[in-house]
Amino acid sequence: MFTKTISVDPYLAFYVVGVMPVVIVEMWEGRTAEQKKKLIEGITKAFEDLGVKPEWLHITIHDVPRTNWGTRGRQASETGV
Repeated sequence: MFTKTISVDPYLAFYVVGVMPVVIVEMWEGRTAEQKKKLIEGITKAFEDLGVKPEWLHITIHDVPRTNWGTRGRQASETGV
């Protein structure tokens, strides 16, 4: 099994794990259900463009509180970003 990290934004990371694609999105909490739906649809489209069928793909979104995210040596909630 392998893990590949794909980052498109400093506050958003995608991890692709194993043979059957599992995408784990870790991002700060606060996105709406509609935003998450669009994200899932966009990730699915990107994988379809690579030949991966939607029924093979699993996507998990982890909403992380800024108090649980460390950056620049501090909690993200204290950095103002």
